[in-house]
Amino acid sequence: MYSVEIEHKGLHKYRVIKGNDKYVVDQKAYVQLKQWDEMWNKKQEVERKKRERENAAIEKAQKKAMAEQQTQDALNELELIDQTLLHTLDIDDKID
Repeated sequence: MYSVEIEHKGLHKYRVIKGNDKYVVDQKAYVQLKQWDEMWNKKQEVERKKRERENAAIEKAQKKAMAEQQTQDALNELELIDQTLLHTLDIDDKID
């Protein structure tokens, strides 16, 4: 009787494969490890895409906040210019 212990640390999976033929046991172990590797790769891809979406949302929010701040700064500058123009209209600057 042959047996092989296999595990996948990323998926936290463990299995003992037993059989009468060493080649068959080895092949079953190989196939099981390949399946786990495919599962792990798919899981990693899903997590990567999730992180990308989250990062894109954060970046978008940051850009929006920066644009709002720049808009407010520009409005403040325009208000200062308006106040300056109104102030100079009240001054009589004729040359004698």
